[in-house]
Amino acid sequence: MPKATSTTTSFRFATDILRRLGEELNPSPDQGLLELVKNAYDANATECIIELLNTNDCGGLVRITDDGDGMTSNEIINGWLILGKSSKSTTKLTRLGRVPAGNKGLGRLAALRMGNLVDMTTRSRDAIAGRSIWRRTLRI
Repeated sequence: MPKATSTTTSFRFATDILRRLGEELNPSPDQGLLELVKNAYDANATECIIELLNTNDCGGLVRITDDGDGMTSNEIINGWLILGKSSKSTTKLTRLGRVPAGNKGLGRLAALRMGNLVDMTTRSRDAIAGRSIWRRTLRI
C-alpha cells in the first residue's frame, strides 16, 4: 500500500470574481456609494466629500475624500486587501466612540463594482500627527 502524502494549498480565483461579488453584494451604484461613505464614518471622519465628474461618460470619475483615520501599508496588505477580513468584526466602537456602520468589507467591493480602476490614497493617522487623508478615485 503506497504511503499517503500531505499537501498544503490555498484557494485561487479569477479576478473577475471580484466584479461579480461587487455586483451581487452592491446591486446599484447608490448602495456602493453608501458603503464607501459608511467606511468614512467608521474611520472617524468628520468630513466626507463625494465628487461625481463626467459620470455619464466612459472615463468619468467618482472621487470620495474624507479626513478619517487612514491606514498603514501593513493594514492595507494584511487587512483591506484580504477579502472577508475586517477589523470591524472585532471592533465594538471606533476611536470616537461610534458603532461601526459598514458591512465588514463591502466598501472595497463597492469600489470595484462602480469602476474599472480604483486609485486609493491614504495616510495613517499616526504618520502625520493626527491628520489623515483617505481618498478613493474610481474611473468608470
